[in-house]
Amino acid sequence: MPFLSSARLAFWRSSLSGISPWLSAVLVEDWGWQAIFWLQAGFVPLLLLLVQISYPRHAGAPTRAQAGKLDWLAVAALGLGALLVLHTLEDLRFLRFSARPGMWLALLAGVALLLLAWRRGHTHPDPWLQLHAVLRRRYLMGLAFYALYYLCNGIWSYLLSAMLQHGLGFDFVTTGWAMSMGSLVTVVMALSYLYASRWL
Repeated sequence: MPFLSSARLAFWRSSLSGISPWLSAVLVEDWGWQAIFWLQAGFVPLLLLLVQISYPRHAGAPTRAQAGKLDWLAVAALGLGALLVLHTLEDLRFLRFSARPGMWLALLAGVALLLLAWRRGHTHPDPWLQLHAVLRRRYLMGLAFYALYYLCNGIWSYLLSAMLQHGLGFDFVTTGWAMSMGSLVTVVMALSYLYASRWL
C-alpha cells in the first residue's frame, strides 16, 4: 500500500476534520477568529510539500488519462483567491462593507486571483486541471452530491452547536469539544464498519 493511499488520506482528513471544532473553539476563545486563518496558512507549506511529493510525473508526452504539468502560479492563485473570497464572505455575517472598506479590496483581489487561475488553465499548453472535463454530467452530479452533503453537515453542525450553547448552556470550548468527540466516534465507527464489512 503506498504511503499516500486514498484510504489513508481519507482517514487523516476525517480525523483532522473531527478535531477541528474543538481546536477552532480554543483558538477563537484565546486569540480571536483570525487565529483560524493563521492555522490554515500554517498548513500551506506542508500541503505544498505533499503535492510536490505525490503529484504524478510522466516521462514523454502525457496521455488523456494522465494529469498535466502542475502550474504553481495557477495553484497559488486558486488557493489564495479562494481563501480571500471565503474569509471576506464570512465577515459579512458580522460587519457591513461600509464598516471596513478593505473588505472590498480583499474581495476584489480574491476574484482577480480566481480569474487569473481560470485564465492560466485555459491558456496553459498542458494544464493540470482540464476545465472542460469538469463540465461533464458525471462530475457535476458528484459535485452536486458533495455540495448537498456539506450543506446538510453544515446545517447539522450549526443546529447542534446552537442547541448545546443556548439550550444546554455549554460554553464555546466545551461545545467544540463535544462536537469533536462526536466526529471522532463517527470516524472510528466508520473505519470499524469498513474493516468488518467483509464478515458482515
